[in-house]
Amino acid sequence: MMMLIRELLAGFSTFSAMAYILFVQPLVLQGAGADPYNVFFATALSSAIATFLMGLFANTPFAVAPAMGHNVFVALFVAGSLGLSIKQALFINFISAIISLIISLSGILPLILRSIPQELKSAISAGIGLLITFVGLQWGGIIRANPVTLTQLGDVSSVPFLATVLGLAVSATLYAVGIRWAVIVGVVASTIFLHFKGFVSFEKFFDMPHLPGEFPYFSPFLPNFEILVKALLILLFLDVFDTAGTLVGLFQVSGVEPDNKTVKRCFIVDSLGACIGTLLGTTTLTTYVESAVGIQAGGKTKITAFVVAILFILSLFIYPVVKSVAGGIEYQGKIFYPQVAVPMIFVGFFMLSSLKVNWNDITSALPSFITLITMAFTLSISDGIMFGFISWTFLKLVSGRWNELNPIILVLTLIFIAKIIFFG
Repeated sequence: MMMLIRELLAGFSTFSAMAYILFVQPLVLQGAGADPYNVFFATALSSAIATFLMGLFANTPFAVAPAMGHNVFVALFVAGSLGLSIKQALFINFISAIISLIISLSGILPLILRSIPQELKSAISAGIGLLITFVGLQWGGIIRANPVTLTQLGDVSSVPFLATVLGLAVSATLYAVGIRWAVIVGVVASTIFLHFKGFVSFEKFFDMPHLPGEFPYFSPFLPNFEILVKALLILLFLDVFDTAGTLVGLFQVSGVEPDNKTVKRCFIVDSLGACIGTLLGTTTLTTYVESAVGIQAGGKTKITAFVVAILFILSLFIYPVVKSVAGGIEYQGKIFYPQVAVPMIFVGFFMLSSLKVNWNDITSALPSFITLITMAFTLSISDGIMFGFISWTFLKLVSGRWNELNPIILVLTLIFIAKIIFFG
């Protein structure tokens, strides 16, 4: 019974940490011309299906939803700079998802994952932790922009700052005394504080969903070959290596060394989710780093994933509640997400603690450092992996330690270099 309760709380914790995508995704794609409700519906339904499949076939507590970064790329680059409509952009995204699924079925991706040196795996996990912490600090009002130093301490008297700090304090206190689901209590505490401050209300709890008018949402067409290649390569790069990096980090946090079968199934479900998502009208789905919140809350099995899937389905009906918790608050003309910031900052701490690097060996330590800081300061998992691999290969070669390189690392390094040369 205790195990079941722990898994239920873990699933709720994961969902609470990633529910913001239900509101961020429509806003991002709306700017490119998509119907906001259709995007919301597609995001909730495809996330539920993909997360359920992740639990059913991979037996992991990982959750799946539209990837941050992918949505911005599709909206601003594919549907913006390339001059395509959002429906045409989603069609190219669908082609990318199909190719990714074929690659996943081949079984190549688990080999790639296992070829990553342990030091880089550790750095990837820590880098993801710093990345989501940085985002959480922004969303919680803990830091703000500065034209000279880029960031500075936020307004310590502001409501978002106080709500975030309160949630963190509650979570840390409870965790210190051995309560594993401390994070979600911190989210609740933050929400209650915002409610009494007048920023969160629960005037309406239920809202019946309705089916979107179009399926599939994208528009099949034959794009210019150059446009197709450019968009596909970048989308595939983002999909494969964001997923690979996230899986590395999550398996590190869970303390589980996965077998090839489990990793392959994770990639297959990830790619299948992307296919489903683009059919419904949203961008590429991927395994979420916020799954670490549920893992830290005690989630170990498929039950955690099932809970997240159910909550995504329920979110279609309790839209007002989801919006109140994860939809953000407006303060002095800006939007903040203090309830979401609490679990993101807290789990960032745990992921950073996984860093294990031999600092006496510069050929391993420096690439790990580059991986970590690139992820944190560019907000890109794939860029961190790219520069980590390039620096690792370079230093091993110039130091004469060729035996520490394997063929997969060398091939990937060449791919990364080609990506920089041709696509930036």
